[in-house]
Amino acid sequence: MEDGNQENSSRSMEQLADISRGWKEGADLKKPVSAQLKRSISKPAQSDKAESQESKRVNTCKPSNHRRPTQTVIRSLSSNQLAEKYNLLVDKKNVIADHVQKKLEQEIDYARIEHELRVQALKYDIKKRQLDSLRP
Repeated sequence: MEDGNQENSSRSMEQLADISRGWKEGADLKKPVSAQLKRSISKPAQSDKAESQESKRVNTCKPSNHRRPTQTVIRSLSSNQLAEKYNLLVDKKNVIADHVQKKLEQEIDYARIEHELRVQALKYDIKKRQLDSLRP
């Protein structure tokens, strides 16, 4: 079986080499390029399982009996339905805007409190230094 695989691989390597030489040397323009890729029919088929498995090609095309999805029906919306959807979107936008505004207010309050605490800490630090400077 391994000899069959080696023959197939060497044969395919030879075919690839012939193809690449054809491109480099200027192949016969009357002969189609795909002719070099096809296996010759005149060669007798071997009964090796390895070769038969290797010769099977993966079918990348979808079979003709492939179930296709059903088409979705696109229908136009009435003005009332459009208005309802628009109102829902506006409501969501308002909720998000309110949430962002509350978050910003909390950040401002936090920054204000943090600033007050820093000022108070600096005042205590100044008083401590003054007391330390008065002591001999």
